[in-house]
Amino acid sequence: MLDRHAWALLRRLTRWLDQFKDCFGHRAQHVSLRQYVDGLIGDSGRKSMAAMLARVTEPTSYQAFQHFITDAPWDADLVWRRLREVLPVRQGLLVFDETSFPKRGAETACVQRQHCGCLGKLENCVVSVHLGYAAGDFHTLLDGELYLPEESWHDNRVRCRAAGIPDDVVYRPKWEMALAQVRRALGNGVRFAWLTFDEGYGGKPAFLRELAGLGQNYVAELPVSFVGWTVPPPMLYRDHARDRALAQARLLTRHCANAIRAVHRDEREVALENLHAARRISDSLRSDLADYPDLFFAGYTQDALKEYAEANIVFALVNEATLPDPEKLGLECATYLQGLAEAAGELRRRCLDILRHGHSDEAERLLSHMDDIYAVVVTMDYPDAITGGLRRLTDIVRGVTERTRGDMTISLRQARLEQSLERLEARLA
Repeated sequence: MLDRHAWALLRRLTRWLDQFKDCFGHRAQHVSLRQYVDGLIGDSGRKSMAAMLARVTEPTSYQAFQHFITDAPWDADLVWRRLREVLPVRQGLLVFDETSFPKRGAETACVQRQHCGCLGKLENCVVSVHLGYAAGDFHTLLDGELYLPEESWHDNRVRCRAAGIPDDVVYRPKWEMALAQVRRALGNGVRFAWLTFDEGYGGKPAFLRELAGLGQNYVAELPVSFVGWTVPPPMLYRDHARDRALAQARLLTRHCANAIRAVHRDEREVALENLHAARRISDSLRSDLADYPDLFFAGYTQDALKEYAEANIVFALVNEATLPDPEKLGLECATYLQGLAEAAGELRRRCLDILRHGHSDEAERLLSHMDDIYAVVVTMDYPDAITGGLRRLTDIVRGVTERTRGDMTISLRQARLEQSLERLEARLA
């Protein structure tokens, strides 16, 4: 039996759960959550639903409790995120580990014959990847995900749907799951001096490179067959920097395209989210390529940064915000000017969308910005080797601006003609 002190601690814990109320759909779910925690920590020798429910102080119906455990929808990602937000200690040590659960049958989600750590052999089981946090005497889990095997589950979506696995849950190597958990912890303000893990992760060079890219210290167990450089050769590291820059450039371009698309849809928050992500990637590009100016000024890098400039400029002009300058965006002037010139095309697209619903002052304002852009870029009379082909873009800006002016003139005259016809019809009536 639990003594009075233990019951008092249990009550404090259930009150602490109030911070997670909005992670569940309604009050009944929150009540069931508290009863579930009571049952798990209580003195019942068995942890079946019936046994746990019988030991709580205010039991509800068995059907309601069973529904909460088996069928009730709630946001697990939000629960993990809230836990990381309310973490009482913000400086500690992160630990990666896996947990395996032996299972019989083939219907449990993610089950297959694989290495089962708790049994030390190959067995039918499910495996989950967890992120633990330790700071002195304080220990907790910060994240966790079920591992979805590739051949037996990922490649069989019918089986996944039958087990309740959404289509957007796909196979990922365990080290990628671990890396995503680290990034989520960092995104929620969790700070840690060191990270540690066993050879299942320490034997993955790609995982170690990603941690190094985050500037993260770690202590790793390595397989006896592991080989590597104590000091990376410059040429080897340069190749890695190039490969990483290529991936970052593609990701940066994607975020910028999504931001511009959100601007045209008037989805301001979505646009800001993509611009913030693009900012982090842009900063990372500059940092990673600081020792390799030839890679930083390569076409694929500067083209991605040009898209970054264009996305920020379009967002500012459409939303009447302060136009960011090259220094604020951390860009070279030539790259910024190219992005400024290409922004004119997106402003024309915005004007045409407005004109489809009739002539307006908003379209006139955007046309004025297009005139200003042309007035700036046309004065940059420098060789293309310096401006990166700005002269060709200047000609495009002029053509785009004049076509937009013509379209707006036609729209304005059509609007006036329609008004005159309406007045005439009123008089004749």
